[in-house]
Amino acid sequence: GEEAYRDISDVCSDLKLMLDKPTRFLYDVEVDKLALNEAVFHREMDFSTIQSAYRRSISGNKGNNFAIIRGPSGIGKSVLASRLGAFIRASGGLFLSAKF
Repeated sequence: GEEAYRDISDVCSDLKLMLDKPTRFLYDVEVDKLALNEAVFHREMDFSTIQSAYRRSISGNKGNNFAIIRGPSGIGKSVLASRLGAFIRASGGLFLSAKF
């Protein structure tokens, strides 16, 4: 059987190893092709709404704009924020995020 973790330091060690050497854990997966399917999280409408707001904000409309992505655990907030950040950075914008 598999070894159980003795304490939290063992868990931390494995998590660090996963970050430093992901291929050790994902030996049968091409890591650079590993992707989440955003459609699974049903956030296309949310992405489109925030994307449109961003486009309006850079079109010359006066004022500052920001968006808050919130909701219960597991509904795709992080995927949505990551996708939005990639879109904004690709268009030359500045994207700030925080997780609480």
